[in-house]
Amino acid sequence: MENPPPFELDQVLVEYDGPQIVTLRGVDGLHLGIASDEDDAYVRWIYAPLTETELRALLDGTGALRDVMHKPWVYVVDVDHDGVPVHAWQYPGEQLRDDDLPARGALLPKAVRNELGAKPSM
Repeated sequence: MENPPPFELDQVLVEYDGPQIVTLRGVDGLHLGIASDEDDAYVRWIYAPLTETELRALLDGTGALRDVMHKPWVYVVDVDHDGVPVHAWQYPGEQLRDDDLPARGALLPKAVRNELGAKPSM
C-alpha cells in the first residue's frame, strides 16, 4: 500500500510523551490506534477496526485492548515525528507479535474509563 488510507484523529485516550492510544475515523469506520514502537524516524501504529460495542466494552472495563487488535486485518502505519503517515500496509491481526500488543488482559487505564465511560457513545 503506497499511500496510507486517510484517518482522522477522533480522540486521544492515553497520552504519555505524545499519544499512545487513540480512536480514529477512516473511510471504513472507527479504529483503535495503538503506538507499538518508535525509533528516530517513525512511530509505528497499529489501527484495528473498532465497533461501538467494543468501544463500550473498553470504556466499561470489560474489554481488553489486546482483544480488539486480533482482527482478520489491521493497518500498520509508520508516522514520522511531524505526524505524517509515511508507510502503511494491511496485516493479519492474529499474526501480530506479542511485543507489538498491549499485555494480555490490559484495560484502558481506570482514570480514562472513569472520565470517558460516563460520556455518550462516540
